[in-house]
Amino acid sequence: SKRLEGLVAALKNQHAAILSLAKSRYQVAQHLAVLSKDTVLFEQTGQMPGADRSTDSVNSYLSVQEGVANKSKMYASKYAQFVVSYADEWHKVVTKRVGEGLKKAEQFRVE
Repeated sequence: SKRLEGLVAALKNQHAAILSLAKSRYQVAQHLAVLSKDTVLFEQTGQMPGADRSTDSVNSYLSVQEGVANKSKMYASKYAQFVVSYADEWHKVVTKRVGEGLKKAEQFRVE
């Protein structure tokens, strides 16, 4: 059970790290965009789609990282739902069944 607890804790830490990494990547891209504003680099670093530019015509670092951030959030959500929650539920079930088994064994021993 301790090993399973360790796995669940590690999975939760990994989920938090996935979210943190996605956030920090996007923050770097935002800061690069701000730094490059009003320079020739802005088109490659900070340009975003808008009324004057279609999504297909913009491939700046910020626009790419925005897409990566959105995908990362989606994947992190699925990871939490299908991996972390599953492992957590598995831990609860195993702990409950083992606990019930130990109680029954103790009852048999006492009888």
